[in-house]
Amino acid sequence: MDLRKWIFGAGVLLGIVTALHGAELTREGRPCAEIVVSEKASAGTRQAAQDLQYWLKKISGAELPIVSPSGAKADNLICVGVSPVTERAGYKMPAFTGSGFDIQAKGKLVILAGPERTIRPRPVGGHEQTRLFTLNPEAGSPESDCGPAHAVTEFLETLGVRFYAPGEDGTVVPQRPTLTVPDFRRTNRTAFPAGKLRDVPKVICLAGGREKVPALIAAARAGFYNTLVTDSVTAEAIYEGIRS
Repeated sequence: MDLRKWIFGAGVLLGIVTALHGAELTREGRPCAEIVVSEKASAGTRQAAQDLQYWLKKISGAELPIVSPSGAKADNLICVGVSPVTERAGYKMPAFTGSGFDIQAKGKLVILAGPERTIRPRPVGGHEQTRLFTLNPEAGSPESDCGPAHAVTEFLETLGVRFYAPGEDGTVVPQRPTLTVPDFRRTNRTAFPAGKLRDVPKVICLAGGREKVPALIAAARAGFYNTLVTDSVTAEAIYEGIRS
């Protein structure tokens, strides 16, 4: 058998199997799913849904509608936070004692959940990780902690998005007009929330590179570390950044 034909056939078969056993979010730049958010969801969870919509459109060109549980009509659904839709599916969120997230992709249903806490509003598309790069001394406080938002972050990264730094230059967005999510489960529990670093007498940060300067400045001003080990180029860039 011609090897090229075999590889092509295997690729087609894999695509068919994935489509049959995964949630189809977009197809050739057209939406195939809806984003579901409970009417009772926190402001942070609703904002996470808007962020998910924003970045999925950046990736695929398709804008998935955000609907309430009662308005969900599509075969493929992405639930941001728990809702009657997740309850009917038999989903039970794991127990969390602190921050964390839970992602469950099963069949045509994707659930992005986690412990919810109130957060301050931010612009749509202003991803939650961007908060760590701001000069706001309250960045990373418990008010900015939202499990569904963390789940959205992780989910987007499984699709290939990378949030290295704020702005277009610091974000890598793959171009994928067709998005299909295979079954998987991922749960993360944060044993040591970042906010507790302020209570540690001496926190040493080891980092280098100009691309990390905004984060290093913001983290220092937020009180996440008090000793920095870095190279001379990064140190000079930090000094320039603080002066400006």
